[in-house]
Formats: sequence, structure tokens, C-alpha cells
Amino acid sequence: EITRQLRLRDIGGIIIVDFIDMETEKDKKHLMEKFNSALKKDPAKATLIGMTELGLVQITRKRVGKDLDETLRIPCPYCGGNGRTLSPETMKIRVLREIRRFARETSSKNILVTVNPGVLAELLGWEGEEIKKLEAELEKNLYLRTGSEIHSEKFEIEILRNRDLKDKVQFLTPGEETVIKIEEVHPRNPQNGITVYKDNLVEIKRGGNRIRKKVKIKITGVTRHFASAEIVE
Repeated sequence: EITRQLRLRDIGGIIIVDFIDMETEKDKKHLMEKFNSALKKDPAKATLIGMTELGLVQITRKRVGKDLDETLRIPCPYCGGNGRTLSPETMKIRVLREIRRFARETSSKNILVTVNPGVLAELLGWEGEEIKKLEAELEKNLYLRTGSEIHSEKFEIEILRNRDLKDKVQFLTPGEETVIKIEEVHPRNPQNGITVYKDNLVEIKRGGNRIRKKVKIKITGVTRHFASAEIVE
């Protein structure tokens, strides 16, 4: 029964079985023979070490299948099972490096950059000042777009031709109103919240205390990089 339970539960490692008050050598020898015979039926590698003077039988067994946690779960598709992802600040550095490299290799005036919302907020800096400085440095027009489903460590940089502008970039309209959930606190201005609407990052004035709540907003400003809005009470 013991060896059957080892197979059924797929128990691995070092197993100790306590046989109380087994005194005669004859009984001990008979027990070990039965154990050896039963372990031969085990598909896993199992070794009977022996019995100690105190009646403890020692067995080592290699687990064949996965444990319950491995059966019920899969590796995280975001961190690959590492338990960590790169911070938005680190991703900002990577994206800026790639934007500069890409800009040097293309004559196109317009560049489309698609990143995770949190990373985009870091790229923008305070009210978009950092990205404006980058545009002046590169002498390029940077169109920044995002999406809630975009992995925090993924981004895409591509040429944006004039004929593709309307298809790939959707501008919001000042005065436009909608009901939307505020996703996060703005990393540079915690009084404000941020959300994604029609692939645009929207900074919502005084929305930092309304995270995960649905609110009615009105678009108050639109740039190539992000949109600003206010809550309509």
C-alpha cells in the first residue's frame, strides 16, 4: 500500500516510513524484500536505502509528473516566469535609444512609436516637454500611440508616411465627451490620472484619486503625443 500511494501521489525526494516495534531480524528482512519487489513496479526511479535501528525505512524516489502548481499554472506570458518585468523608467531609456537609432537611419519626417501606457507616460515627461525636446533634437515629428493590451516590455517604431497618417493615427477631437475608466495615476503628476482612449494616452486632470473608476471626461487638448481631458461632473 505504501508503494502504491507513492505512485498515485507521485511523491518524490527522500521518503521516511516508520515501522514501530519491529524487532526480529527475520521480519525486517521479509519487509525489505517485499518493499524491493513492490518498488520494481514503480515507473519512476526509486531506491530502497535500508532500515535504521529505530525501524525507519528510507526510500529515494524521483518524481515523474508535474506537481499540482505546475499542472494548474503556466509560466507568466509577461515576465516569462521570472516574477519581474522591466520598470517603465528602464523601458523609457530603451525606447529613447531605439528612437534615436531609427531616426538616424531614415529620411522620413514622421515616425510612429507605439508603446505601453505606463512607458508612454514616462516618455512624455511633464506635459510632454521631454518628447518635444527630442523632436527638436532629431528634427522629426514623433507620433506616440498606445494600447492597454500592449506588453510593458514591447514597443514598435515605424515610418509614418503621409498617405498612411489617417489610417494609423486617430486624433481625438477637443470637446469630445466619453465615459471611460481611469487606469493609473500619472507617474509624473499624481494628481492626474491616465487612461487609453482610441489608442491615445489621455491625461485626466485631477483624476489621480479616481483610479479604476468610470468617469465622464471631456477632451480639452490634443497633440501628436497625447490628449488631455477634464472630468465632467
